[in-house]
Amino acid sequence: MGQALRRFSGQDSTTWTFPDAIAEIDRLGNTLKRGWDGHGASEIGFTARTNAVDFVRRVWKDYGTVVQAPAVAPVSDGGIALEWIVRTPQGARELELVFLDRGNEYSVRYQGKSAFEHEGEDESVPFLLSLVGRYGK
Repeated sequence: MGQALRRFSGQDSTTWTFPDAIAEIDRLGNTLKRGWDGHGASEIGFTARTNAVDFVRRVWKDYGTVVQAPAVAPVSDGGIALEWIVRTPQGARELELVFLDRGNEYSVRYQGKSAFEHEGEDESVPFLLSLVGRYGK
């Protein structure tokens, strides 16, 4: 985690809507086969894909347009990464959630006067939603 997300669609994700993010998750799940990165990456797992789509739908339902739609990228161990970057006068906040078949990971970074970074694993959708509410808008 913590790497810049690769934009596979070629579309500028800053203009994405929630349906665009869901469509990108589905596209990645349908098109990326084992070894898609040239280094033996796993194909996107069914559970990871389903959980990522369900989470994007939940964020859309709970936050509407208060939160921008996330950037979407595959991760080499068969997951989907969702990323929110919010720039403020005090600095940039970055939230990255990774959905894997085996569970979820998160990373929060803040660059500014009081820079910090925190990451961990948590399967709780309410906890992950609280991160989006706090750092994704």
